[in-house]
Amino acid sequence: MSTLAAETNEAAEDRLRMERVCGGDEAAFAALMERWELPVKSLLGRIVLNASEAEELAQETFVRLWRSRGDFRPGAAFRPWLFAIAVNLARNRLRWWRRRLPHARRLRWWLRIDRGLCVLDKSTRVA
Repeated sequence: MSTLAAETNEAAEDRLRMERVCGGDEAAFAALMERWELPVKSLLGRIVLNASEAEELAQETFVRLWRSRGDFRPGAAFRPWLFAIAVNLARNRLRWWRRRLPHARRLRWWLRIDRGLCVLDKSTRVA
């Protein structure tokens, strides 16, 4: 069997599993999670550049997939739909980081000052 035919068969199996998930089949959902967990984590890791964040976002991707299973169009390809959920979650997380980064920088600056003051206070007490 050629590689293209194998990919086509896997895509068809994924689509059929997702159609079963739409009906509430938890076993089909588990099979999709097992098959797609690593590719989703890999995709997310390349976007957010943080393994623990990618892990968390992958879990959230599958939670969203389950919750929005009714939105899946029968006959549609599964992979693009799954990756769209994952990429949207990653984009939202990056936006969240960008909004909070200036605050985080200020916090780190204050922590450095506090650490320095603590050292000065301890040395003053000892002397």
